[in-house]
Amino acid sequence: MPGFKRAEVPEGARRDFNDALHDRHAVAGLPSVRKIAGKIGKGVISTGTIHRAFSSPDLPIWGNVELIAEALNEISGRECRSGVDQLQALWLKASKVPSVDEPSASGRSRAVQVIVLLIEWVNAPVLPFPTLATLRRFIDSTINGLCLRDLNLIRRDGNGETVLIFGAPEDGGAILLTSDVGAQVAKEITASLDALMGEFCRERNFISPFPQIRVFAHGGTALFDGVDYSGPVFETMEAHRFGITIQDGLVGDYPGVIAIVSGSVYRAECMQPSRSDAFSRWARAQESIGDSGPLDLWIRLPKR
Repeated sequence: MPGFKRAEVPEGARRDFNDALHDRHAVAGLPSVRKIAGKIGKGVISTGTIHRAFSSPDLPIWGNVELIAEALNEISGRECRSGVDQLQALWLKASKVPSVDEPSASGRSRAVQVIVLLIEWVNAPVLPFPTLATLRRFIDSTINGLCLRDLNLIRRDGNGETVLIFGAPEDGGAILLTSDVGAQVAKEITASLDALMGEFCRERNFISPFPQIRVFAHGGTALFDGVDYSGPVFETMEAHRFGITIQDGLVGDYPGVIAIVSGSVYRAECMQPSRSDAFSRWARAQESIGDSGPLDLWIRLPKR
């Protein structure tokens, strides 16, 4: 069986990554997209997405590449993680290069307001189902149903988490942190995950350990270079991500979604629960970590 068509990209990091992906496909015996999709799991990613990962000049998101690489490992009978890590190193280098269809960054970054959501399983190692594929499926469904309000969206899929970055468009048409737009985005994403997790848990009747997804939302000013975002807002978020408030808040109490938002995102009039919601109120906390300074946090409390 012939391999997939190779992406037409110039020499450099993107070609190195694409060549490595094709090499892994060859080592696995050149399996079809249907066989790869079957190994990943029904409904996780489409055969078209798999084919584009090999053949499109655009860099695929890492989450999809990781699933494809792990499926190729299974097909070839390999269980070594090092090959996936090597592929990720090449992907990270390629991700810093503008794609064929994107304008190169001019070197002049502009300041924009962003809302950043970190989404991850609280207790992935002890859960009796494929957590990575399940989380990606939940997030795909959530994004597809989201009203973006002309916001720019960048998605970063990691080894066990996904980061969604919503930035205001260049004309400043959506001021995220001085209006309810950011709060509404966080609310819609959390509500979608609530519904998906509720259905998932009812179908399986979990008792213990309870599956829990944590959503941590924070906002601030970032620099956008035309390709990606950077800036202190991410450093603050990373520092507090591993703090006691984030790590221990409501862990193990109930199956579902733990929602924690910073004061820059929280809007009481927008985020207060209705009678039909599965939570009762938001509780305020404050946490200081290192040099990042105190951060106001709001934790959503479930109904008892």
